[in-house]
Amino acid sequence: GMPLINFLELRPEERVTTMVAARHLDPRRYLVMVTRKGIIKKVPLSAFKNIRKTGLIAVNLREDDELMGVKRVEKGDRIMVFTSYGKSIMFDEKQARPMGRTATGVRAIRLAKGDVVIGIDKYREGADALLVTENGYGKRTPTNEFRQQNRGGKGLKAIDITDKNGNLVAFQIVTEDEELLLLTGEGQAIRLEAGDISRQKRYSRGV
Repeated sequence: GMPLINFLELRPEERVTTMVAARHLDPRRYLVMVTRKGIIKKVPLSAFKNIRKTGLIAVNLREDDELMGVKRVEKGDRIMVFTSYGKSIMFDEKQARPMGRTATGVRAIRLAKGDVVIGIDKYREGADALLVTENGYGKRTPTNEFRQQNRGGKGLKAIDITDKNGNLVAFQIVTEDEELLLLTGEGQAIRLEAGDISRQKRYSRGV
């Protein structure tokens, strides 16, 4: 591939976190960002219409924080945030009010000591939350098992974390007929159907 340095002027300590495709920067649609420390921020897509090669500030991060995920949302969407200790929280996008690019954001989830956010996705009716742990355990849990809460709470248990399965490292909202590609830290790729992964309750640990 082509080095990203040809498109972006990144500082030595910077790294690319995510990529979002947007054909039209509709002011009625938003980018929702979540950080490792549980801060969420919603910014109108139109705020990014004049991006320079050197970039624009999308979120004002605290010194010990980093961006973990970005999703494009619109009115009525529900946001799901998951953490490494297996907690999750789901709330309506309107609970995160629109902000300017340089704002810091508000609390998405109240984290336990040592816990961190691993990502963000949108709720889909009839879909599953696919959860994968650091020791290779996985499961699908129907999204209707995750009840809507208020932003800033402690969340619900999404998976039982033990020494055997390890912390939660990845999640995505999927449907049974979707094809998945899992990548390990050593660069190994595993391809499988979402339907091949066991569907289990929230409090189970996966297989």
